[in-house]
Amino acid sequence: MTEPISELPDVIHQAGGPGIGSPYLYATYIGPGTRPGTSDIQILGQTVTNIPKLAHIEGQYIGYEVFTSNGTFTKANYPGLGSVVVELVGGGGGSGGCTGSSSSTVGGVGGGGGGGAYAMRRIAASDIPASVTVTVGAGGTAASAGNNNGGNGGTSSFGNLLSAEGGRGGNGAAASSGEGQSSGIGGVGGESGSNFDLLITGDDGHTGIRVGLAANGNLQTLGGGGGGSYFSGERRASTSLSANGVAGKSYGGGASGAQAQGGSSTSRAGAAGAPGVVIVHLYTGLVPGQTVLCLRTPMVPLLIVGAVVGSTVPSESS
Repeated sequence: MTEPISELPDVIHQAGGPGIGSPYLYATYIGPGTRPGTSDIQILGQTVTNIPKLAHIEGQYIGYEVFTSNGTFTKANYPGLGSVVVELVGGGGGSGGCTGSSSSTVGGVGGGGGGGAYAMRRIAASDIPASVTVTVGAGGTAASAGNNNGGNGGTSSFGNLLSAEGGRGGNGAAASSGEGQSSGIGGVGGESGSNFDLLITGDDGHTGIRVGLAANGNLQTLGGGGGGSYFSGERRASTSLSANGVAGKSYGGGASGAQAQGGSSTSRAGAAGAPGVVIVHLYTGLVPGQTVLCLRTPMVPLLIVGAVVGSTVPSESS
């Protein structure tokens, strides 16, 4: 039965609210009303039409879910969900290794890994399946000691609804006999994604640096810095004269490259990039069967003022 609100004073009076004597009461949302800015609701089994609602009810921020490893987003965990904003970044690239020096050569300098790309998208709850596979891009693998390249960072994704690629691995470098040679090139930052509203590319990893004269043994080396992502800064090389690379910063940062100082015969390894991350921000919506909070006022008999994240009308003692 559908009746105007003015004909249901007894139903309104009997309906439960957050507390006895409260001007608030709970109702069940049915759907949009026939008048702009209104909704139809049900109170104690009675349908009440064209009840005005505050404009901000749909789209209230209710929290977030963070994935730092692979998992599943389950829509049923959030009754009354209206939409989500998904942010994700791919894994950072691993860095290059380098070969140590010999009696006739100078050690190499590894390149830094690139940072992972960032992507963002708002998705209506109606476009989200019951469960979504969430993949967090792994950090690129570290290059083994010597002239070896770092691995590429993995792609992060929210099902097939959004994705962002990881950064490329930095190149390794061999020992050499001349200045300005054997410097590993940094990996390119993540540049692509899919189905995004916004895409921000990752920073490129830096190429390793060699400064000085090989002839007198004063050649100084510095591993290439790791590229940053939207969620991380860049990773500088080790402050030691001869050292392995340094792991990338979270989330999605590339690793810095290895370095073999002029007199070191030890080959050095790169380091791993940082894994990516997926963040799901949750916003309310109004869906049939959802509980809404109404306010009784002298000026407006009934006004919908809030959406309850749940589908069951709370009891009088709630």
